[in-house]
Amino acid sequence: MEVSFNIRGNEYNGKYYVNLQAWKLQREDSGMNQEAPPTPDFEPVGDEDDDLPF
Repeated sequence: MEVSFNIRGNEYNGKYYVNLQAWKLQREDSGMNQEAPPTPDFEPVGDEDDDLPF
């Protein structure tokens, strides 16, 4: 992935802050199809009462 961005820094009360503003995202095809990892199997949620007051 290629990201084009602007960088700006500001000084406030003796501290420096950096702002990164991305304005273009470009996906690069590597020629390889990567599959998403398999989703894990979860146990079903039971019908237990919650102790939450809301």
